[in-house]
Amino acid sequence: MTLRSFVRLITASTFLLGAAPLRAQDAPAASDTVDTSFHAPLHRPLLVTGTLKVAGKMILKADAREITRPVNATGDMEFVDEILTSTKDESSASRTIVKSFGTDNGDISDPPFNGLTLTFTQKGKDVTMAFGAGQMTGKDDADALFREWSSVGFWLPLPAKARIGESYTVSLNQIATLLLSNDLQENTGEARLRLDAFDAEKSAARFRGKATLTEKGDVGGIASTITYDCDCMIETLGAEGRIASLTITGAFKAEGSGAVALRGSGTYAVTFRTQIGAPAEAARRQKPVYRDHVRAIESVGAKFSLPSYWGEVQGLEVTPSFRRCLDGNAIAIVSLQRVDENCADPKAYYQALLEKLKTSYKDIKVEKVTSPLGAGQAYSFESESDGKKTMVHSEIYPLGDHSVIVKLVADPKAYPAALQELVKARSTLKPLPK
Repeated sequence: MTLRSFVRLITASTFLLGAAPLRAQDAPAASDTVDTSFHAPLHRPLLVTGTLKVAGKMILKADAREITRPVNATGDMEFVDEILTSTKDESSASRTIVKSFGTDNGDISDPPFNGLTLTFTQKGKDVTMAFGAGQMTGKDDADALFREWSSVGFWLPLPAKARIGESYTVSLNQIATLLLSNDLQENTGEARLRLDAFDAEKSAARFRGKATLTEKGDVGGIASTITYDCDCMIETLGAEGRIASLTITGAFKAEGSGAVALRGSGTYAVTFRTQIGAPAEAARRQKPVYRDHVRAIESVGAKFSLPSYWGEVQGLEVTPSFRRCLDGNAIAIVSLQRVDENCADPKAYYQALLEKLKTSYKDIKVEKVTSPLGAGQAYSFESESDGKKTMVHSEIYPLGDHSVIVKLVADPKAYPAALQELVKARSTLKPLPK
């Protein structure tokens, strides 16, 4: 869910299994007080699945120029949470992300989260997050994952003294990062919910009402606020210490200011369901699936696809770059660059570039390559600095009045797999629609 891809859609696939319907005879008399509160128990894996869908439009304005862009985004998430320890002084919990799929206007936009295992530890007010062995993401992605720490266990502070038919204010802040984009830095929510039904045997409750959610923060220098006004339904199984299902549907409004002014509106729907026992254990053993993420680079005028474990490298906005996040400390970075050179005679340009590279790299290898952009040329060589070797592979293609360079820089041990993936991505290198 993102203003980049409508505020990065990290949510996900719905399981149809939920709580059994509450029957009228299960409800106590309206005058009775019931306890709808619960906490997630220790050492109980909880499988959480969900879907998210956003549709609408965003209007961006800079000076006298105005652009309207459609928003049609979906998300599928599946993760397993487990509370590991809980004492007065310290608590810890884990989250295994089984699936994190997303689409943006039909293009796959999966974040580099599939297969990650995160461990959160809280000591007093201090919270730390650790990745599983050999795992990593870029800084912005790591920050987004860290903001999710309060949502581990997927529970809400529901009233301990409630009556059928009465309404209560419930904070959604604890899981707001899951309900919203989590690309913006502040995520909050609150619901006014009526207790519709309660099954004393299962401590199962059903709440319905209205929810308001807000996210605020900065995206690409645009100070942005998105507000959601929604219907909300929550079903719980208190005896099992879990939310059985949660559904929120409604409308959103977006506004932003900065170098570019932004406004937008549309519809929003998110659904979560949970399971315990064998389904949760089985999900945690699943091997991650990585789909090809479509990367549209407007500054270059082209797009291409890499497996979703290639995450964005922050701080290189002028040269959009992506790092392979599978191999821990092994570095492999792919970048797309625009070169404003005259390509009226590509062969002459490629030869001139080769002669220039030869002055520094005697062992350079050259090959002819082809992509949907047309015929190009590739250069491969080894660079060494301060005793450290780096492998470099660059491909250059003409695109209108400029050139596009796809460049891979990698540690020798990461280079073979990364090069293979770049060669596969070559067939996806296409111009952006005008």
